Amino acid sequence: MTSADAPRTVDGCPAHQDEPEPHRVQSPHMVAASFRLVSFVALAVAATGLWVGLFRSIGDTVTATPAIPAYSSQSIFAPAARPGSGLAVRGLVRNRACADCIVHVGSGGLVRAEVPSGAGKRTAYALLDLGKSRANGQVFVHDVIGFGRGETPTRPVRLLQVLDSSRRVIFELVARPDRQLYLTSPAGGLRAAPLVQATGAVVPNDGVAGVAVDVAAKANAWVLVSVNGLRTAAKRGLAGARTGPPRFVRAGVIGYKAPSHGPGITATHAQVSVSTSAAPAPPAPAPAAQPSPAPQSPKPAIAALSPLAPPTISGRAVVGHTLTADPGSWSDASATFSYAWERCDGNGSCTSTGGADGKTYDLTANDLGAFVRVRVTAHLGDATASRASAAVGPVAPAVPTVLVEPRISGDAVVGAQLRADPGTWSDPNATFTFVWQRCDQSRTCTRIDEASGATYTPSPNDLGSSILVEVTASNAAGANTEDSAPTDVVVSAPPAVVSAPSVSGDGVVGSSLVADPGVWSDPGAVFTYAWLRCDDGGACTTIEGVSLPGSLVL
Repeated sequence: MTSADAPRTVDGCPAHQDEPEPHRVQSPHMVAASFRLVSFVALAVAATGLWVGLFRSIGDTVTATPAIPAYSSQSIFAPAARPGSGLAVRGLVRNRACADCIVHVGSGGLVRAEVPSGAGKRTAYALLDLGKSRANGQVFVHDVIGFGRGETPTRPVRLLQVLDSSRRVIFELVARPDRQLYLTSPAGGLRAAPLVQATGAVVPNDGVAGVAVDVAAKANAWVLVSVNGLRTAAKRGLAGARTGPPRFVRAGVIGYKAPSHGPGITATHAQVSVSTSAAPAPPAPAPAAQPSPAPQSPKPAIAALSPLAPPTISGRAVVGHTLTADPGSWSDASATFSYAWERCDGNGSCTSTGGADGKTYDLTANDLGAFVRVRVTAHLGDATASRASAAVGPVAPAVPTVLVEPRISGDAVVGAQLRADPGTWSDPNATFTFVWQRCDQSRTCTRIDEASGATYTPSPNDLGSSILVEVTASNAAGANTEDSAPTDVVVSAPPAVVSAPSVSGDGVVGSSLVADPGVWSDPGAVFTYAWLRCDDGGACTTIEGVSLPGSLVL
């Protein structure tokens, strides 16, 4: 990075500029340029500070070498040496106002930005440098964006920006609190006046899926937006932009201002890729007149194939679901396509799934926990060109299904505890919730209020009813519910003695003894009596023929 390109510093630390700055209008004469995402910078935080390494992809291998030595942990922006070609991550941002904000960068274009909860402005992003190659200002940006599971921004959050060489914003993608994604451009970005354009995209917040957004824009001319390969917005006749050609891309969480008790936000950019294009080449001059050769059949010219927008994948990354490939946009609409599905690990290393070559792919248990992408090859005559999609995933297990039904153990007695066994499910890591229900003789069941644990103790309200438990098994893919078999009808608990029975009267032949049953836990209990004759050793036998309810004549 030359001194002219170096970012300004604050307190000795480089800083980025969010506000537009005046600059010269760029020359409209551009040189063709095309970039692929082949190099990355990784940043790790250690006790000694920051380590920045340059990752460079060559074929199917990725090698890492230090780009700069350990760097002060107070640095906002850690620059790295730019490779000779390709699209590179120039550094990682750690905003000193948010010390825990961080960006993780992996191969394949994966950028994951995390900001913790708490008040104040939060910025966490990776900066991609398009280099000094000049283009005609026409840019194609592809991004696959998702939020962390259950995370929704409480304020608008800027997720991706395209900047010119003076760090002026050309346009940016902004998610609002309803997760609707908008393309916005400040005054002087794509036109003289500010632009707010709905993309038609909703950013998923399940921690698994992502929405693919493609933006094709040319200042003073037009902007086109596609979502998952479908055109959703087009605006032509732009005029008055003052930005230069694209130079930088910020991907992550940018300029998010959280309230005092707002939740944290995690934004994942599964793939960020940018390409620029040049104006059409002028026609070649007509050749000098030559003698006419013998007539020959003309050979059709084969246009060079190049992708304008990368392939995308639709469908849920869940075992048992089907993914569908869209080939993207190519320089020649008459091209035909072939597909090869690949399974990738978290480091971006991909291998074939084993012959899956159709436009659709059914996810299996072999894909569990992996990322999946499709490589599309375009064919036009003898010419071919390939481009891989962003990887989707990690692939989540299928919605749990029951293998062995839930059951209830314990006695259906008032005061006796019942325990739910959730049974066996297809996903052993599923989580379970329980709802206990009271059922009448017609098997009509109603929920028992506040009975939602793995155990339940019947009360007098359950007398005459049976009890069942509804078990719901959940994972990232969804949930299924299964009922246990009902218990027997709930009965009262056996009476328990409170004070022991007693006998009154004189132990003299001819006199009467009277029994007092004592006090029992059930005042409605019915009593029966058996009189016993005992010897000096305490051995007792029943006195036959005596069945008076409470007395005995000696």
